[in-house]
Formats: sequence, structure tokens, C-alpha cells
Amino acid sequence: ADDITATLSGLIFASIPVFVFYAKIPYPDVHELFWCAASFALLWKGLETGALRWFAASGLAAAMAYLIRSSTAPLILLYGLMFLVGYRVHRARYLALFIGFLPPVLAEWTYYF
Repeated sequence: ADDITATLSGLIFASIPVFVFYAKIPYPDVHELFWCAASFALLWKGLETGALRWFAASGLAAAMAYLIRSSTAPLILLYGLMFLVGYRVHRARYLALFIGFLPPVLAEWTYYF
């Protein structure tokens, strides 16, 4: 699968009538889905290339999904499990994911405290 296939499948998914119907209603699910899918796509690109910037961008997208709804906590647990196992790349790459995750979450926490 290449980038063109991924883009086409995303466009087909976005044109499904149920998705279009719910996209018109202000539910946070659509935005959460976008940031989770972006996080997975960026993580996949990072696993392919091994570049730190993709892991940090994936962490940033995961943080945005977490800030929209905390029901994305299993996504963060999955990334933690991948860190513990050391899946496909060195564990330092996953630390870049964590560093990308921290700034938005810490900014919200400083707002509350």
C-alpha cells in the first residue's frame, strides 16, 4: 500500500453517507477519529522511515485526540505497549512520540491547575 492508496481509501471513507451525515452534527467523534487516524498514519510513516519527526508528529496527533475525548486512552496504552515491546524500531523513537504528546497535554494541565 502506498500513499495514493491511503489517500483514496480515506476519500472513499469520508464520502460514506453515514459519515457525511454525522459530520454535519457537532459531535466530537469525527474530530477524534481524524486525530486518531492521523496519529496511526504518522506512526506508520515513522515505522517505515525511522525518522524521529514522524514519531513526534504522531504523539502530537495522539495528544490532540486525547484532549478532544479521553476515550482515546487505549491508543496511548497501545503506544506504551509498543514501547515496552520495542516493536520494529529502537525504543528511543517511541520516546520522541512521548515528547510530541507532552506539550498539548501539559498546556491543558497548566490551565486547570
